[in-house]
Amino acid sequence: MNNQQANKYFKSVSVEYVDIGPDTEVRIVTPQVIESLRKAFAGKNSYENVSFFYGRVLSEDSGGLTIQLALATVNRFHLVSEYLSFKDIDSFKIGYDGETYIVVKKRKYNSLWKRYSVSFAFIDLIGTTEIFKRSSAELMKFLKKVQTKIDAFANLHPEIAILSFADSLIVKSTWCYYKKVKYNPELFFKTLLELRIMLKEKIGIDSYMILTQGQNFIESKEIVHINEKCNHLGMLSVGPPFASLFGIDDTVKKLDDSEKRSLYVEKMFYDSLIDKSFFDLSTMKKHSFVCLFLRTLNEFIAVNINCNAIKTK
Repeated sequence: MNNQQANKYFKSVSVEYVDIGPDTEVRIVTPQVIESLRKAFAGKNSYENVSFFYGRVLSEDSGGLTIQLALATVNRFHLVSEYLSFKDIDSFKIGYDGETYIVVKKRKYNSLWKRYSVSFAFIDLIGTTEIFKRSSAELMKFLKKVQTKIDAFANLHPEIAILSFADSLIVKSTWCYYKKVKYNPELFFKTLLELRIMLKEKIGIDSYMILTQGQNFIESKEIVHINEKCNHLGMLSVGPPFASLFGIDDTVKKLDDSEKRSLYVEKMFYDSLIDKSFFDLSTMKKHSFVCLFLRTLNEFIAVNINCNAIKTK
């Protein structure tokens, strides 16, 4: 195809929504980028300088598309799930090379990498049934000890927020590529390991952990919201990472004892890790779960923690 044909092709060819089906590989761009691409195909500027996101369509509903979006592919392989409303989509186009381009409004495109995103951990304490059968005074003493230890740990780690309830904890951190608040899942995981070890050594309770990460549909740089009277706590989280915690936990509770592990990692979190030495890969097994927020079937990795690696680092 010559430059004149490519130019004409890019102006005129579009694809109806129904043709963008599951597993379609796409490139997400703005209308301004489409114009730059046209010039590149015509030899008027460099194709290498054109900015876009790689993506893959997961599902479609009446309101839009659920996309698996690549935020990073060079230093680490970092994917997140994103919902693109048809209201934010300008058009679909096919490039000269056969690539499918989803053209989104500039405001939406900028939000994909400028807003704060989240990493989550759900820590469920094991063997608390007998503890909860204690007398009221004994139980209160135990819970006070747990609260004191968690408070002390949280004070040492202002980069995370910890929500405790019943026999479970939710840990949250935020990151944003645009603000240079680095996405560092290894550091987040090491902090969680320290918390898990503290719970075991100081309180005598074992636990399992669930890890997720991704886009937060609430654009807030704050980790949590606490009102002036300290009687309202807001997690400031709406999106797949938070919903996936409970989708995975629901599946974990249905596993046979032989399939249970100390760690369950949502697959996009697992794939984004550079250092996997903390995992005992010989115990790794994949499972499927339903993320109710996206209404899609997703995967998580069940694996035991490599205690030897913890001792050497």
